[in-house]
Amino acid sequence: LQDSPLRARWWPRSWFYGLDRSGPSTGLEACGIYRPALLDSKTCWMMTLFHMIRMDLNAYQAAARKTALYPDAGSNPIYPTLGLSGEAGEVADKVKKVLRDRHGHFDDEVRAEIALELGDVLWYVAQLASEMGYDLEDVANKNLSKLRDRSARGQLQGSGDHR
Repeated sequence: LQDSPLRARWWPRSWFYGLDRSGPSTGLEACGIYRPALLDSKTCWMMTLFHMIRMDLNAYQAAARKTALYPDAGSNPIYPTLGLSGEAGEVADKVKKVLRDRHGHFDDEVRAEIALELGDVLWYVAQLASEMGYDLEDVANKNLSKLRDRSARGQLQGSGDHR
């Protein structure tokens, strides 16, 4: 991936107001996407009709928030919490069935089905983070910081939040 075109990251056009937008057309302008930059740890995959692009976690959270049509969205952390639990269960169920019915073989079809369910998990994580007033990037960075600290202390294994 080091020299791959997938190393480019496309940013929402709104992040570049006032900056020069000249350069070759990417065909992604209709999606509101401009300008490549280097990847970092704060990205996730998003599939468009014709392109695979990288998306910033906060941009995903904002876009997903526009589809949050549940009761009392904006002051209801219970709904996305229950949804997250349900969707995580669906992921686990699909993996269980691969073990039971396919002897642990994850073919492309099953992997695609699991990816769709993981997208639903991500949607509910984004909604819960929004309900709690967190940016997904902050949540992800705090998690990586916690894991780096545990790793430095040799505490990745075990249990408990404060090990």
